[in-house]
Amino acid sequence: MKTIGICIPTYKRPDFLRRCLASIIDQADGLPVQIFVADDSCSDANDAVLSEAVLRFPALTHRKNETNLGINENIRRVVEMADTDYAWLVGEDDYFLPGALGRAVLEVGSSNNPVSARRKMPEHAEQSTAPRSCMARSHSTSPG
Repeated sequence: MKTIGICIPTYKRPDFLRRCLASIIDQADGLPVQIFVADDSCSDANDAVLSEAVLRFPALTHRKNETNLGINENIRRVVEMADTDYAWLVGEDDYFLPGALGRAVLEVGSSNNPVSARRKMPEHAEQSTAPRSCMARSHSTSPG
């Protein structure tokens, strides 16, 4: 059975992250799914949420960036963390409806359903080479 890595880049929005993770964990039992979170917060904003989630779902891997990488590089980082057959990029302000994860597993496992997936971002993707100060970075808290 193919494995799916749900990749979540995050930045200082613990309420959204909690809802997103709960919606995945609530339906992931018994499915070939892992969760990967790259935290660009450079603070403890998401620590409690991630600690709670790991207790509920041990197949969750998270890393906090030492410096703020910005959204493009944080997306690259979280996708590269996934050591699964497929990587599914999900925003922290997204959440899964009941049954969505099971359906995705079935679609990926079906031999007659074409799936387009990219394990690594293209080399020509825009990226920042300079880390940003955590204090200078701000994001909207409204859902995307």
